[in-house]
Amino acid sequence: MPTCILVAEPEPHVRRVLRFILEAAGHEVLAVDSGEEAWLRLASFQPDLVLAGASLPGLDGVTLLQSMRSRPEFTGVPVIILTAETQAQSRARALSFGANDVLVKPFDHEELVLRVAAVLARTQFQRRTIALAHAAPAQDAATARALEPACS
Repeated sequence: MPTCILVAEPEPHVRRVLRFILEAAGHEVLAVDSGEEAWLRLASFQPDLVLAGASLPGLDGVTLLQSMRSRPEFTGVPVIILTAETQAQSRARALSFGANDVLVKPFDHEELVLRVAAVLARTQFQRRTIALAHAAPAQDAATARALEPACS
């Protein structure tokens, strides 16, 4: 089953390149040109990952990220911010608001694919770990009951 990625990037050329690279890597891609459209499409598209340009018009990438992190249904969706800013403070700001990664434009195609794969793998690992942690108390209780001596 392909991974669904929502790409929000204002530059048409960059949007096309992102779509091409990600589809070639086996992902399903929905590409939009604004943060507002990305926000509207989040619920219906249900992406496994969001790639958001930091300089989106209106609702920029970091504001989109903040909005996502404030809603329970979107907190678990990983976000990679794309930025032309090379300043460490800009990247640190995105990370401090909950970005899973930051990629500086222009980016290497292979690096993009590898970063997306790494973020998706970490997210999948975290989800499995959480699921196991929630299942463990029930298993522990069942094990404890099985080990209790029979009533005399």
